[in-house]
Amino acid sequence: MIVLVFVIIFFTSCNSCSEKKDSLDRESKEPSQEELKDEGVKNIDSINQATIKPLQKGDKYVNINMHSKQNKKITLARFCRGHKYTVVIFWTSWCDCVDEFHKMKDDYRLYKDRGVEFLGVSLDEKEDLWQNAVHQYNLPWKQFSDPEGLTGPVAQLYDVNKVPYTIVLDADGNIVAKGITAQTLDEEMNKLLSR
Repeated sequence: MIVLVFVIIFFTSCNSCSEKKDSLDRESKEPSQEELKDEGVKNIDSINQATIKPLQKGDKYVNINMHSKQNKKITLARFCRGHKYTVVIFWTSWCDCVDEFHKMKDDYRLYKDRGVEFLGVSLDEKEDLWQNAVHQYNLPWKQFSDPEGLTGPVAQLYDVNKVPYTIVLDADGNIVAKGITAQTLDEEMNKLLSR
């Protein structure tokens, strides 16, 4: 009897580990250009910067190139897979973000285990500024950088005119909310997750 219970627990645990591993494997590899094309996702490199029009609610996200804290190139597409929603927070080291981040940390803890991925994208042009700010603010979610700043194509494309600026993508990569604050994120996520 005891052996049977152990076997059931062991196999149940292995299945849940396998599911988590599959999710991590999907997230940990960069999708190919063919995969993105099949999903209808454009890459920012294919857009004429002179004619960038800001994405609107309901639009499909555009894949952007970012830098990790280890200075590795990484793309947004890598993290938009395998999650119900992806919250992308554009910010800078000099923004007045203390209160916003304090509330956002509560939201992160509340939603991270409910299929919601949080990503920070610093628009600081100097790497040391955003790295120091991540440490200073003790930000628990994944952090990346777009060193082209607030006047760069990423900020233009995602309509980032002030920081912090938050957007939410659904599992299909559609923008379901934009310009929301930490104070309204909880309400927005409750609405989205209750669908």
